[in-house]
Amino acid sequence: MAVQGNLIAIGARNADPAGAGAVYLFSRSASVWTEIEKLTPEGGKKNDQYGFTVSIAGDTIAVGARRADPDSLKDAGAVYVYTIDGNSADLVVRLTPSDASEGDEFGQSIAIAGNVLAVGAWKDDVDAIDQGSIYLFCRMGNRWVETGKITASDGMEGDEFGYSLSAFGSRMVTGAHFADATAGVAYMLPLKS
Repeated sequence: MAVQGNLIAIGARNADPAGAGAVYLFSRSASVWTEIEKLTPEGGKKNDQYGFTVSIAGDTIAVGARRADPDSLKDAGAVYVYTIDGNSADLVVRLTPSDASEGDEFGQSIAIAGNVLAVGAWKDDVDAIDQGSIYLFCRMGNRWVETGKITASDGMEGDEFGYSLSAFGSRMVTGAHFADATAGVAYMLPLKS
């Protein structure tokens, strides 16, 4: 779920159509919350888990579908970016990383700060082992461009770096919940465009 001002976006990762998932948008007028739109992924399939993560910043909503199969890559994941216009949200782009591969689950976590969108892929292979990573995208006009990939300098197999994300200003924090002998670690990182 994500809240900004008079707007709430609530993900339902197994909702119809076809169990692909959905995001429900609610708007507040005075003390009444009213559903204004239901977002679903075009061509979504069962277990895409669209709506597993949701983030709002300014006029932008980003929705993670961590088990989507872009280009027939099973569970590679995708993120859908929308622009809010009054009481509706218009799809701008579906993002996938330039090095997408099966099982990465890109879209596990999402954070937006200004014109930067950070997306966690907690099962991404780094140096041929499953450590996790974070991809950065920058808004350039009406486009979102991949500008970087962050990995843990001390990453180990199974750390799940990028499992969770939060961003504010020029910093973000990410969780690697199985790092440090499964105790878990949080990393504070610069968020650059």
